[in-house]
Amino acid sequence: SEHYAAPRLQVTMLNKRYDLQLVLYLLALHRLLKIRLPTSYNYDTHIGGGLYLFLRGVYNNSKGLVFERPTCELIEKLDILFKGEVG
Repeated sequence: SEHYAAPRLQVTMLNKRYDLQLVLYLLALHRLLKIRLPTSYNYDTHIGGGLYLFLRGVYNNSKGLVFERPTCELIEKLDILFKGEVG
């Protein structure tokens, strides 16, 4: 049970690089929404963040959940980087 306490889940997120995976998925969603909603898309309105569920931890106080919401600034900088616009 202690393996699924919130602090341990955060460590696992970092050790397994799930944090990077989460950011890349949100970047992909960001880019898709910019195309689909060209005049009304707003990161702060349309992106709620990412939620990871560790199934073995659902009966722990943490419920096995880790929620992250990267800043708009990070996602926009990565968007520029992935476009190849940064030298």
